[in-house]
Amino acid sequence: MFFAELPLVLLRRWYLVVLGVLLSGVLAGVTFQSVAPTYQARAEILLLPPSTSVPKGGNPYLVLGGLEAIGGVLSTALGDQATTAELKAQGAAGDFRVGLDQTSPAPLLEVVTESTTAADSLSTLQLVVDRIPPTMEAIQRAADVSPGSFITTTPITTTQKPEVLRKSQLRVVVVVTVIGLALTLLLTAAIDGLLVRRRVRRRGPGTGAERETPTSSPTETDGPVPSSAAGSTSGALPRHSSDTRAGDRPHSDRSDSDRSDSGRSASEGSAHEGSARDGSARDGSTGNGRRENASDEDVEVLPARR
Repeated sequence: MFFAELPLVLLRRWYLVVLGVLLSGVLAGVTFQSVAPTYQARAEILLLPPSTSVPKGGNPYLVLGGLEAIGGVLSTALGDQATTAELKAQGAAGDFRVGLDQTSPAPLLEVVTESTTAADSLSTLQLVVDRIPPTMEAIQRAADVSPGSFITTTPITTTQKPEVLRKSQLRVVVVVTVIGLALTLLLTAAIDGLLVRRRVRRRGPGTGAERETPTSSPTETDGPVPSSAAGSTSGALPRHSSDTRAGDRPHSDRSDSDRSDSGRSASEGSAHEGSARDGSARDGSTGNGRRENASDEDVEVLPARR
């Protein structure tokens, strides 16, 4: 649910996202400047065969085969802890490594130094290169090799300007940027939640629920009755009134008959009073007939019962 709503939250609080991205960029830039790059220097040292194995006036580069073995021994001797400690004591800074150049068919020793400054890288490289000839001689002397059969070394290439490596800087910048963006997302979501809850509290409790789901029926409210309900009610009242008037018709008929009977009985006693009563009875019958005609207009016509 959080990840589904996250795009909407970021769009709604875009100003916080922009601010977080800017702060992450500034922090990444400061980190990039504060972390020093790595300076790398290289040197290539060639192993030469002994002078006794080369004819007088011959070319030593034609007999370079078989020197790879002594190159491996020399690399191991230069990389032991005792030699490393001595070089550190002489002023070597950073890291260095010595090994055979696997990209060349010739017996080349590759010396690589890395340090946080260009000067330290170059000075360390020079210390390691200067340590190669005495180490080679000590190895051969330990094997009782005559001086005329010693294998010698000669530098081929040496770095004059160290190469700048920014891998460490980029690595730290990527980590800082990722952390900054992650914090931006989390803080934006948290601030948005706080603002939404504060807005709901300001509107009052139950505002959203009452607006969405009414708790009372339309007839229980204090407001005016809807037009549809009023129309249905007003439509039902004439029918009820018509039914009531229709129910009153038998009573009206009985009243007319009683009046007629009383008129006849009275006419037998007194002709004058009978004629007067007959006149009044006729007037009453005429009025009742008018009332019946008026009520018939409102009463629905019902089928006659058999």
